[in-house]
Amino acid sequence: MIVSLAWRNIWRQPRRTLLSAIAVMLTCGLLVFLPALQIGSYQAMVDAAIGIIDGTAQIQKSAYLDSPSMRTSFLPKDELYQTVKQEIPDSQLAKRGNSFALVSSEERSYGLQIIGVEPEKEKLISTIPKNIKQGRYLSAEVTSESVNEIILGSVLAKNLQLKVGDKVTLLGTGKDGSLAADSLQLIGIFSSGIKELDRQLAQMHYERFSETFSMENQVHALVLINGEKSLMRSYPDSLKRYLQERDLVLRDWQALQPDIVDAIKLDISSALAMYIILILVIVFSLLNSSLMSVLERTREFGMMMALGVKANLLGKIIWVESIFVMLLGVCSGLIIGAVVTYYYQVTGITFTGADVVFEQFGLDPTIYPLLNAISLLVGPLVIGLCLAIAGAYPGFRIHRLEIIPAMRSV
Repeated sequence: MIVSLAWRNIWRQPRRTLLSAIAVMLTCGLLVFLPALQIGSYQAMVDAAIGIIDGTAQIQKSAYLDSPSMRTSFLPKDELYQTVKQEIPDSQLAKRGNSFALVSSEERSYGLQIIGVEPEKEKLISTIPKNIKQGRYLSAEVTSESVNEIILGSVLAKNLQLKVGDKVTLLGTGKDGSLAADSLQLIGIFSSGIKELDRQLAQMHYERFSETFSMENQVHALVLINGEKSLMRSYPDSLKRYLQERDLVLRDWQALQPDIVDAIKLDISSALAMYIILILVIVFSLLNSSLMSVLERTREFGMMMALGVKANLLGKIIWVESIFVMLLGVCSGLIIGAVVTYYYQVTGITFTGADVVFEQFGLDPTIYPLLNAISLLVGPLVIGLCLAIAGAYPGFRIHRLEIIPAMRSV
């Protein structure tokens, strides 16, 4: 009986009911689409940040992050590879050697960061192999000729006035403090989209790097392929303990890129404040509509109470009316928000005219919203819960009605 009465009552004022439901629908739709757009932009930001050099995670010496010196290296043993493979079955490890050196052409010299890599595995980690603008990437096979190869960033190559096929001279310091000098052939020039990296980054074969810088097959990092990108850290504790016993540590992208994490947290905080304000506005709007409905029907309620209807029953009817309006808005908003979000998840949203700004950070100007359980359900559930709680308040006002004055109300 309560349900049928409540459903009939909300359509006594169809315009008010529809306007209230539409307001809830639009709010729910926004709270599905906007969080999905945020999550998609975060994913793009993370992919751009870790996709150039760092990867999803790295195994390093405990002191390497704070003191990245040549001597802070370790020898990767087969046991370590097997343990990581056992704990994270779908993963692979790629060797990395990092150093700073002076690179010279016939006329100019510049400082740079030189990275020794395994080319075949590097293609699974970095976007650099896909961004070769001139020439090609390092050869996958290690031969006496291929180990002489090196690739440079586009700005660095331009500053050195080098082109593909030219000789490049490296001068640095080896792990044991000896002079590290080498002559390599430039076989590729890449453009990451970030000028700072293109101005100071180069890659060479790890085997040649180890020989030139006296590494003795040691590495500064093992990059984890197919690691976790989520904000929740879920690497096995047993693996972390195994590494800790050997003075090693598994650092995920959050530890490698703390600035990205801080930027995401700041954006979430500001967006959360906006969402709270939006929810409060719609809650108070619907609450005001419910109170108006109660005031308009004061005489009706007085007559019903005079006939013996309990105030508790009337309060329940008012609350169910609010629930019906809420459900109409939330369900329709959930469907519309999901459809719109899914459409843009497939096609993407291109920010026309902002290409230059996005390229400075290595980002694609097309953002793809990410529809998942969080972006789809959290906003509508919070709105539904808040409206259900607020909808109970008009029912409590009925308990304060006095029968005679209520019957005389106009």
